[in-house]
Amino acid sequence: MVTKQQCGYCHIVEVLFEERWNFRFFRVAERFELEVLCGTSAVYTVRIALNEEERANYEEHGEAFVHRLAQRVRDRPQDYSERHRHRQHTT
Repeated sequence: MVTKQQCGYCHIVEVLFEERWNFRFFRVAERFELEVLCGTSAVYTVRIALNEEERANYEEHGEAFVHRLAQRVRDRPQDYSERHRHRQHTT
């Protein structure tokens, strides 16, 4: 399911696919972003923009790659903390 959202100061955000209580995969302008639900008793999200290697893997393997990446982010969110994006959508 693809849904689009836009606000006055944001780019169009296309939700390409999602798995409830797991992750959402977006296209924001020309980049892909993954938002993963992490934690156990304290639940939080980690949102990253795919790097070039991840983007190439997504283009080759599709949704299956995103599922694997979401699992890696969930297992080791600290490894992605420097790449974490907040919900602003600026270029």
